[in-house]
Amino acid sequence: RLEQCLHKCSTNVITVNNRNNIGLLQKSHQEYDFCLEAQDYLSIPKQHNFGFGDIWYKVLQQRFWVGLKLKILGGFFFHYWDFLSLKNELLWLEISKGHHAVLLRTQYRCHPAISAIANDLFYEGNLIDGISERDRSPLLDWLPTLCFYNVNGTEQIGRDNSFHNLAEAAFTLKLIQSLIASGIEASAIGVITLYKSQMNQLCNLFSAGHSDYPNIKAVQVSTVDAFQGAEKEVIVLSCVRTRQFGFIDSERRTNVALTRGKRHLLIVGNVACLKKNRLWGNVIQHCEGRANGLQHSSQYEAQLNHLLKCHLEKKAKEQEERSSQKEKSGDHFCPPKGMK
Repeated sequence: RLEQCLHKCSTNVITVNNRNNIGLLQKSHQEYDFCLEAQDYLSIPKQHNFGFGDIWYKVLQQRFWVGLKLKILGGFFFHYWDFLSLKNELLWLEISKGHHAVLLRTQYRCHPAISAIANDLFYEGNLIDGISERDRSPLLDWLPTLCFYNVNGTEQIGRDNSFHNLAEAAFTLKLIQSLIASGIEASAIGVITLYKSQMNQLCNLFSAGHSDYPNIKAVQVSTVDAFQGAEKEVIVLSCVRTRQFGFIDSERRTNVALTRGKRHLLIVGNVACLKKNRLWGNVIQHCEGRANGLQHSSQYEAQLNHLLKCHLEKKAKEQEERSSQKEKSGDHFCPPKGMK
């Protein structure tokens, strides 16, 4: 696709995520074209640049031309200049010199109802779905493809000046437990939040409640920046804020967060707060347009509680039956001759 869209193949196409890949750059002083997948830990000052000497750091800055205005739906190249202290205007400067930007417009990741949000808000209707609703059928009959769960929690600020919302974290935990109890693999689930403090709260809750759901450790819980380039069958997005918007008003971060899920996007947040924002008001509108697309946690929790209760009762019964069978097999055990 890169060759078709850019009419040439980059000399080196690399992902910078460890020092081993950096060695590719240091074989000669040749200048390269790069397709770089920026991870959250590339937000680095120049003196901590994964082993680049000044020469190689300058080469990377000078030759990083491949990109789009916004983050990706599967297969879309992007620029995220602030990770490498580059200017947002760099791509447009190159275009003004006669270089052409080509939109890779077909997306193959998201259910069409999910991609429609990004298409409407960020891509001016230019995206095409390369997959159908049938290709992204629901994993559970009762689980909506797209849903906003309204939680009346309160944002709090931690010592690190990052925000968290305990009510959202508790509801998210219950929702994840319900998905696992219903048979969804934990590794197919991702939880995204825009705030590190909320991520820590969620990780603590998952650790505390893993005895009944040991597989819950396989759920990926990350900030939105750390989730770039990743995808899951189910994404739960915790919005956190209840008073102001902050990071949640960032179009690039919002675009990333909304487009990680393949089959299900489940948003947990405060409707009253987020509806006041133009961007999130539109997201909520998309949810409201779907069957069961807007639900209130206070009502929905009763359904989740019933599901979890049935799951735990079933597990207890199965454990009791296994213990009973073990005792019965022990009663009929005949030791060999000579064994006391």
